[in-house]
Amino acid sequence: MGDELQRMAKLKWSDPATQTLLKTLYEQALEGEKAENGFKKKAWTAARAALKEMHGLELEASQLKSKWANVS
Repeated sequence: MGDELQRMAKLKWSDPATQTLLKTLYEQALEGEKAENGFKKKAWTAARAALKEMHGLELEASQLKSKWANVS
């Protein structure tokens, strides 16, 4: 678990990766995958898949939620 925490702590978000996250969450919101209190699990799953496909990033939903909290 220590290695996992180190990997998570060292993550530096590039502008393109941030844009992918925001674009994907926006698209998910348009598809109804956002509730009053936040995005549904399907939205985070889609964002994880997009970041992996487009940027080779394998991130946890908690990392995406943290980034979202810091940009919204």
